[in-house]
Amino acid sequence: MIEYNQVLREQTASDEDILALSRRLIEKNREVYEALAK
Repeated sequence: MIEYNQVLREQTASDEDILALSRRLIEKNREVYEALAK
């Protein structure tokens, strides 16, 4: 179960934080896909 405070913190995350997180996840996934493609 997610804590209510954690939900509030995630909702107030800035767009920059969200974009940075998305870029990190995409980069991490890209490395995995490239490794699997070999």
